[in-house]
Amino acid sequence: MTEFAYFCAKCKNEQTDPADAERLAAKLGLSLWKPKDEVTFDFPDGAEACRAAIDAAACVICQPPIGNDCSWELGYAIGSGKTVYVIGQLDGDDWMTRIGVRHINPVSLAEFPGAGAAA
Repeated sequence: MTEFAYFCAKCKNEQTDPADAERLAAKLGLSLWKPKDEVTFDFPDGAEACRAAIDAAACVICQPPIGNDCSWELGYAIGSGKTVYVIGQLDGDDWMTRIGVRHINPVSLAEFPGAGAAA
């Protein structure tokens, strides 16, 4: 299995466009593991598959806006010692998810043409 980054974003009913996260993953030399493409949204199987993917990931890339599941994923990843990148800013109400993350300006990713290169 190639190294990958875990994609932390809204991916069930409302879906976040992963283009910026794909560019960042490619810049890091990683593929992007997107829950919407990899798991079913049934409990507990989907949640356990996501947790296992976070454990196996080289890092986590978060692309706001996020929901409750994403907040849990970020906290779990940070608590597990994973490097977490956040593209842009998180909502001010999610202040606990801002501890231990690296913020990436989305504008810096627009210049990088390698989206999908590591896939």
